Amino acid sequence: MRRLTQLTETTNHPPRGRGPGGGSAFRSAPLLHLPTNADEWWALHRSRTEASIAHVNHMLTDPVDANDVVLAKMLADDTLRPTQMPAAPV
Repeated sequence: MRRLTQLTETTNHPPRGRGPGGGSAFRSAPLLHLPTNADEWWALHRSRTEASIAHVNHMLTDPVDANDVVLAKMLADDTLRPTQMPAAPV
């Protein structure tokens, strides 16, 4: 039981200081540029969603991933998303 306590203390208290292993264990995500215009925002969101769908479809062609339940669920959820987005302006 002592080993479990030591592990918990190690994982719950990230290293501090400088050098290898020092500093914050958690980093902020880099800033993401999003257009301020709604039509451009939705176009970007749609293109990224379509790219995600294409990537998951490609992953599912690999025999290792072909029956992956998480990928199949992601694909099912993401495939519906473009139909729920506002139509692109003509």
